[in-house]
Amino acid sequence: MKKQTFESTPENMVIETPNFHNHFHFPYKTTLSFAALISALEQKAMVPDNAEEIILKEILRTVKAAHELNNPIEDLEVIKKFRKEIDILMTTVAPLSISHDELRGAIIPFQPVTVFGTKKFNELIISDENGIWNLGNVDGEAAVKELVAFAGAAILQKYYGVKMEHPDIFKNRVLDKVTGSATVYKPEIFTEFVEVKALKEPKPLKDIDLSPLKKNFFDHEFWLKNFPPDTFAFEGVTIYRMVDISDREMITSLEYTLLQTGSIISAKNILEISEKMRGYFKIPNLKVGLAPMFNYRGKMAACGETNWFCFVPFTKMKMLFENFERSVYSHAIKLGDPLLIEDLEKISSPSPVEEELLAHGLRCMIIVPIFHQKELIGAIEFGTPEPDTMNFITLMKLKEIMPLIHIAFKRAADDFDIRVQAAIKENYTSIHPSVEWKFAEAVLQQIGKGEIEQSELPLIECKDVTPVYGQIDIRSSSGKRNEAIRQDMIDYLVAAKQLLHDAYKEYPFTILDELTFRIETYKNKLKDGLDSGDEFNILDFMRTEVEPVLNMVAEKSEKLRKPVKIFFDSLDPEHAQHHMRRKEFEESLNMLNDTVVSMLDEEEERTQKLLPHYFEKYKTDGVEYNIYLGQSIMQDGKFEPVFVKNFRLWQLVTMASIARETNRLLPTLPMPLETTQLILCYSNPFSIVFRMDEKRFDVSGAYNIRYEIVKKRIDKAHVKDTEQRITQPHTIAIIYTQDKEANEYERYFEYLKSKGLIKDEIEYLEVEQLQGLQGLKAMRIHVNYEPEDPKLDLHEEELFKNIKGELV
Repeated sequence: MKKQTFESTPENMVIETPNFHNHFHFPYKTTLSFAALISALEQKAMVPDNAEEIILKEILRTVKAAHELNNPIEDLEVIKKFRKEIDILMTTVAPLSISHDELRGAIIPFQPVTVFGTKKFNELIISDENGIWNLGNVDGEAAVKELVAFAGAAILQKYYGVKMEHPDIFKNRVLDKVTGSATVYKPEIFTEFVEVKALKEPKPLKDIDLSPLKKNFFDHEFWLKNFPPDTFAFEGVTIYRMVDISDREMITSLEYTLLQTGSIISAKNILEISEKMRGYFKIPNLKVGLAPMFNYRGKMAACGETNWFCFVPFTKMKMLFENFERSVYSHAIKLGDPLLIEDLEKISSPSPVEEELLAHGLRCMIIVPIFHQKELIGAIEFGTPEPDTMNFITLMKLKEIMPLIHIAFKRAADDFDIRVQAAIKENYTSIHPSVEWKFAEAVLQQIGKGEIEQSELPLIECKDVTPVYGQIDIRSSSGKRNEAIRQDMIDYLVAAKQLLHDAYKEYPFTILDELTFRIETYKNKLKDGLDSGDEFNILDFMRTEVEPVLNMVAEKSEKLRKPVKIFFDSLDPEHAQHHMRRKEFEESLNMLNDTVVSMLDEEEERTQKLLPHYFEKYKTDGVEYNIYLGQSIMQDGKFEPVFVKNFRLWQLVTMASIARETNRLLPTLPMPLETTQLILCYSNPFSIVFRMDEKRFDVSGAYNIRYEIVKKRIDKAHVKDTEQRITQPHTIAIIYTQDKEANEYERYFEYLKSKGLIKDEIEYLEVEQLQGLQGLKAMRIHVNYEPEDPKLDLHEEELFKNIKGELV
């Protein structure tokens, strides 16, 4: 019989066994030896009062009687010959009391050869009669590179005294392939009984740069170069203890699937989750179902067949919802915790839902509702065809992974929320929060059909809404702006004319006199007013003809250089002309508009909490706003007619407050500007639709266009048979068509008078006939600017109290 050896040297790197020729070429010499273990036992036996003294001495006597076990062993036949003695010796590392349950073994250092193994270890590690492992499924080259790194780490620790933390590479990388088992083990490797021997003088540690290991611990070329196989050898025995970490590994694997691979709501992920759940619970025929509760800001979406992964099929969804309250699903949700049903057949008075589950071959089930901040966001269900397959142990294991499941469902809910928002922004751009739910409803409807990318979104319409319209305008803003520009242009021309006149004295060029003449002509024209083309013509003349001449004069004349510089410095940097008055006008306009907008925004935030409504505002030379009220705008609750009255009263109070505030600003404005306040009372409800082309709401239907026409034409309307505007500073004008509307506002006026917001006088006016409009009437009230702080409480309850008590 051929001698079997397992020593390995640079010259002879192949272990001469049939299984090793193609798989294992470990470069370091490794020799089996029990010397270190025997020495450790001898020392332990000498410890005074050691209870194991008699047993240890008997073991040592038996082992020492086998002389070949006390020397390095290079022949596997020695192991077979002294099998009994080795087993006795190994009881010191694997006591008989644990040998049936533990996976422990002893192997030759860095060699896949079992010297001793418990029953379970030997069942796990498949080997031949000599203890040589079957490595047919292992990449030998990769394994050797990893073992070289471990050998280098052992040399550093045992020879040089350098402690190193190295990665656990065997877990789930080699041993699973060796065993072919789905169970995952982590080997705890003890090298206490392994010695590192120097075959010749090794390199000093100070001459070895260990920094490359930070990047790559498994750089086998580094290890072989700095710790060469002709310098070091290993002798002893390595103790292995295998720890079952299947559950921990399965949880890690589940964590990746649930959290790292996109939303769990997909057919691919359901299959992967199901497979890993079967491994985790160790139930081969386990089925998994998912029920996402798609919800956007309180609005539930239809799940859609593409997102339906429940045990009850999509075709039976109607049946499920009709019988939901009687079903096990409702019971689980009310319970708020996982519900275990050991056998569906044993449920008394089953609903059609349980009958459907039984028809699909399910007997045992666990239903797990998933909540986030007390809101149901989904459910996961587990089922098997045999009863009593799952029990309290299953529930305990389920508890360990519940945080992962919760996070996965929360992320799916967040992903859905983002998807809805993205669809809203893509199709509708920015919209008012009060009606966002209607847009979300349209998107949810399409998502439920799985058609969000393929089809156009439905029309967004709000029916039977009542408008509340208001306008705060700057009185005579166009005229004041033109007058400011006219005066600025005159100043511009006068300053340039003076410089040309002074230049002509020093350089009597005819062109200077001609430019002066043209400036005078423009200036005289401006005395009669500013026409539409005057500003452009004058600016073009000054920039192309006058200013270049002034720059030339400044270069030639030391005397004129400073005056010309002052002229150019006085020009507005943006428009390159004199803009003092226009700048004052713009600053005053912006101060007023900013104040009005700020007050409206503050009121809007407050009243939105009182009653959801649609609000939009526009800022030009003043501010105008639209409010739409109606049941179709409210997502929840019931709309009452009293709400319209409440908003009309609120509007009057707000308009009076704005008029008072803009009047208070007058002394601080660079240019005094006054505001006018206008309200349109329009009682006929109509529909508004979202125009996709304009990305905004507009009235729907030809008849309802009348409202838009009225809005556009009343702001500059006059009192009938006069030249007086309906809107006047220090007043609030209310345009209406029906006497009952006037009666309603008269009662509001009494309320405002009691609060000191308006004066006693009420003007009743007829509006001039406008194009396409007739029969419009107006009331005009005068704002009271005294006292400075009227006694007014705008709390919602007070407004409702006044309306319900006095106006209903």
